[in-house]
Amino acid sequence: MCRRLLVLLLSLTLLFGGILSSFASPSPSDSSVVLSPAEAASIRSALEKSEAALQASNKEIETQSTQIKLLWIFSGVMVGIDLGAVALGLYEALRK
Repeated sequence: MCRRLLVLLLSLTLLFGGILSSFASPSPSDSSVVLSPAEAASIRSALEKSEAALQASNKEIETQSTQIKLLWIFSGVMVGIDLGAVALGLYEALRK
């Protein structure tokens, strides 16, 4: 009994969900947008500015990436030197 009720509820939900979704979504229209030459030029100018800003940003990111790699290498060298100094100090302490 409980299964039949559950199956009935699920079926009705799917049925009404499909019907309601067909009413809710608007159908695509065939209208098009026409821009004036001034509007098109304004949009083109904004796109060119944003492309230039994107290229500048990419160059800055590339520079920062190179700097980060150098910092990693420098940090690794410093850790290696520090570990060597600790090992040498430990060796000297144990040798006595």
